[in-house]
Amino acid sequence: MFFIVAPAAVFLSVGYTEPLFLAFALPSWLAARRGSWATASFLATAACAVRVNGLFLLAGLLLIALRTRTGRRRSAVVYLAIPVLPVVAYELYLRFATGDWLAWQHAEATGWVGLLRTQ
Repeated sequence: MFFIVAPAAVFLSVGYTEPLFLAFALPSWLAARRGSWATASFLATAACAVRVNGLFLLAGLLLIALRTRTGRRRSAVVYLAIPVLPVVAYELYLRFATGDWLAWQHAEATGWVGLLRTQ
């Protein structure tokens, strides 16, 4: 509740990717803490599809997985390999669409002004 009524919560109501990312990331973290790795993996995959920052979420989930019991650790790590797929798919798409593996980083460095000048 405190998170929703904070002054910065205004950014959760606008058309940015942060609200959607949080809608997937926070329940993913909770599912991992409860040991529901299939659910955590599905939600983390959606978070990684929305923002590349999902890889940082994935690192945290991996730490939770490594702290679980030995018997469940293997299945948790296997489930956590799935959220990497959207990021890999996007990088492959950029490579084949633009011919540049780092097209996203170059576009971000150039900014909107540089992008509009090249068109």
